[in-house]
Amino acid sequence: MCNMSSSNHARCVDATSFIPAEPARTVRVDRPYLLLVRHADTGAIFFLAQVAKP
Repeated sequence: MCNMSSSNHARCVDATSFIPAEPARTVRVDRPYLLLVRHADTGAIFFLAQVAKP
């Protein structure tokens, strides 16, 4: 959304970009594992899970 005033003329552009996803990969996990999701910049842990019997 743009604010237009008499002293300032602007053009507004609203665009949506679409990036196609890569084809799905099949991953077979046949042993217990930990799943950890961390913030790339701060290293803060967002999610932690343990899968004991996959």
